[in-house]
Amino acid sequence: MHLKQHSTSDERHYCRLLPPAVPPADRRQEVEALSALGAAMLDDGSDLSQAPEVLLNVGYTYFGQFLDHDLTEDPTDLDEAWTTPAERIENKQSRFLDLSHLYGRGPFEQDCLYEKGDVRLKVSHVPGRSGTAFDVGADAAGVPVVADCRSIENAIVRQVACVFAKLHNAAVEQHRRATNDAAELFRRARLQTSWQF
Repeated sequence: MHLKQHSTSDERHYCRLLPPAVPPADRRQEVEALSALGAAMLDDGSDLSQAPEVLLNVGYTYFGQFLDHDLTEDPTDLDEAWTTPAERIENKQSRFLDLSHLYGRGPFEQDCLYEKGDVRLKVSHVPGRSGTAFDVGADAAGVPVVADCRSIENAIVRQVACVFAKLHNAAVEQHRRATNDAAELFRRARLQTSWQF
């Protein structure tokens, strides 16, 4: 069976794989019903450790969030999203797993993300539990400096971003012996880190 998309768009916009399940006139009513359902949900204090379902490790959730940030960025207001066709909503990220939300515009255009005079990503000197620096880069006031503000939505996503910053920095050191050209060094390290990602 061949699946045909409901709609297509250019590479900078979204599309629909399946047709909308609800006629446009009913969308507002559906949103209101879902909002009421969400507001009515309460934690009953149940002990979930004895639950029959398999609980996933929490890491999947945050890595998934990090992955999503690399592929999609939709600043559309929620009210507009319900009325705007997907084909008209711009995706501010690339459709590739290229860590663009970590690298920004690169060390030659967005040097605030990188160590001074180098292609290494900044890593904060805030010590983690082990005593080693393990956080995203920060400015002189200690404010996180990231290419995509979603990378600091919570501490765990920040830690995932830091893992990839450290991985990139390790690749820089690995390739530093092979080239003195900063642009080539950055290209090699980014490519290797993206492949590992």
